[in-house]
Amino acid sequence: AMTEERIKTIHDAAKSRSWMDRMSSQQPETDGITRAEFVVACEEPGFYRQVRTALRPKIKAELGEEAAPSPAQLFALLDLDHNGLLDLEELQRLVLLEHNGSFARYCVDTLALSTSAVFG
Repeated sequence: AMTEERIKTIHDAAKSRSWMDRMSSQQPETDGITRAEFVVACEEPGFYRQVRTALRPKIKAELGEEAAPSPAQLFALLDLDHNGLLDLEELQRLVLLEHNGSFARYCVDTLALSTSAVFG
């Protein structure tokens, strides 16, 4: 569900910035996110920051400690099969990366450890 929501968010962000889509809303959505849609969606600073934060370890490993990757470089890091489309599996990976190390995960982990310590 979160992955489908992410797909819709990226499509909507790309459409809101694309004059071609505003002129013609007949264009069907794909089952993934194209490179062009991703790059346009990254024009929104919050989205770009979110993706960059989620990919921080991979950015450091592949581009260097001080790298400031472009949206196209972020797309390349996510597009594991190099087909120019972020499919459902690749977007699920992004969602998992976004939540790995998040405050919500920290809370759940803390609750699980506390419960285990109390109830054995």
